[in-house]
Amino acid sequence: MRWVETSSLRLLKDSYSDIPVWMNALGIGEYSTIASIGALALLGIWVWRHRTADLLLLLGVAAVTARIWTKHLLYDDMLLFVPMIVLWRLGRESGVSDAGRTGALGLFFCNWAVQMAPVSVLQMGEPWRLSFQVSQTVLWALTLAFLTTYAGGRFSRDRVPGSVAD
Repeated sequence: MRWVETSSLRLLKDSYSDIPVWMNALGIGEYSTIASIGALALLGIWVWRHRTADLLLLLGVAAVTARIWTKHLLYDDMLLFVPMIVLWRLGRESGVSDAGRTGALGLFFCNWAVQMAPVSVLQMGEPWRLSFQVSQTVLWALTLAFLTTYAGGRFSRDRVPGSVAD
C-alpha cells in the first residue's frame, strides 16, 4: 500500500489552482471536502436553473467547475477546451451584443495563450510559478463569471442564442 501513500503525496505536491490547494494555502485545508461538495452543489443548482440554455454553454460552465473543484494535474487543463469552444462560438454569434462578443473573444485568446504556455513555467521557481498559477486561476474565474453571466441573458441582444427555446 506504499504506492497509494506515495501517489497521494505526489498529487498533493503537484496539484495546483483548485479548491483543496486554495484551502490549504489559507490554512483551512480540513474544510476542503466541504468546499468541494459545496462547489458541486452550486453547479447542480445553477445547471438546474439554466437547464433550457445551450447544452454547450452548460458543459462549458461544468468544465471550468470540474477543473477547480478537486485536485488536478497539468493534463487536466484539457477540460478548459470546452469553455474555449463556447467562448469562440459566442464571439462569432450575431445575437450577442458587441461588448459580449468582445469579452468572449478576449477571454478565448487569453485562455488560448495560457493553454499554449510552455509546461516549464510550472517547473520554474518562485515567483514565476506562483504568478502563472495565480493568473490561470484569475482567468478561469473570469471565464466562469462570463459564462454564467451570459447564461443569465446579460450579453444577449434580445435572447440567449442557441437555447432550447429558440
